[in-house]
Amino acid sequence: TVVLDQAAEIDCDRWPEVPGECHVVMPRINRFMVFPGELRHGCMPVDDFRAPRWVILFNFWQSHVPSAPSCKVPDFTSYNPVSAWAVTLKYYLLPDTLRALA
Repeated sequence: TVVLDQAAEIDCDRWPEVPGECHVVMPRINRFMVFPGELRHGCMPVDDFRAPRWVILFNFWQSHVPSAPSCKVPDFTSYNPVSAWAVTLKYYLLPDTLRALA
């Protein structure tokens, strides 16, 4: 993922006109990054690796909220891991275990 120090805002298509810095985060299993969404960002191939790379994107809106289907309110009634191979699965507590701890 590449993040530039150039913002896209309602008042201005790009500021500054030419970016002065670029930050690159190389792909690695379970790596994540956080940055302000108004900064220009994107992905590009960096090696000959051809297997699919999956990205999970979370947007947090403070003022403008896109309408459905572009923006969907998540269902927080279940906190199941995304997949059985998630590293975080070892921290997942089953409902019976949670009730026993309460």
